[in-house]
Amino acid sequence: MPITPSPVEGGAVEAWVARAAEQFWSDAGGAVEGPACFPRDVEGAVALALPVMLVKIPRLGVFRAERWLVDHGCCSTLAVPDRRLRACLVAVEDQGYLLLDGCDAADEQRYSIAHEAAHFILDYQQPRQRVVRRLSASALAVLDGRRAAEATERLDAVLADVPLGMHVHTLDREAGSLMDAPIARSERRADRLALELLAPERAAVKQLPAGGRRADRRNEAASTFAKRFGLPHAVALAYARRLLDARDGPPGLGEWLSGEG
Repeated sequence: MPITPSPVEGGAVEAWVARAAEQFWSDAGGAVEGPACFPRDVEGAVALALPVMLVKIPRLGVFRAERWLVDHGCCSTLAVPDRRLRACLVAVEDQGYLLLDGCDAADEQRYSIAHEAAHFILDYQQPRQRVVRRLSASALAVLDGRRAAEATERLDAVLADVPLGMHVHTLDREAGSLMDAPIARSERRADRLALELLAPERAAVKQLPAGGRRADRRNEAASTFAKRFGLPHAVALAYARRLLDARDGPPGLGEWLSGEG
């Protein structure tokens, strides 16, 4: 499903985002509405809504994540060079394991949980649900590597974009690494859903300032988002920029030249 442009205030949130967020909060017992509900308890909601075990490991890195997963019989190896991580998600046969850097600040942990939960929903859970709808629950044994596919199950149209076997995603401590197009798209979608879970767009646009220089509006909105929704500063700043550009239009040439863009 294509991602539609971000709406301005009062517009409809993208359908795929709205459906996924609504289903998540419904499975968690319903989202509490109103200003007092923020920052949202996404950690508690994940425990209720998803078959995901959350484990906090101080100074999380690839080797520490791998050690925990191997010790608990979740996987044999991650086959990734060691580096610091904010989070690591491993999913096997409908069960997810979300390992989190327990030394991160509360806002970083909150966003990491939402981001990895979004990956579990969009990149693992939903594709498996499509296979069940199109074939049957027995086809999941093929995805999990427990039996070979039958002739009717080899259709590319059915199994396209569906993860086979163990699904692994690691969230880098530092952003900016080069990604190919499918991975970049997956990251954008996970970021979009994570923001909708923590800071719904309909609530966020109401916090946008009305006047002042563009840079001042952006910084004010980012500060508000960080405080109200519990977002990390960098995430709040990027979200503020996107929503302001959607409402007010992208910066003009003069604003770019003056550093306002």
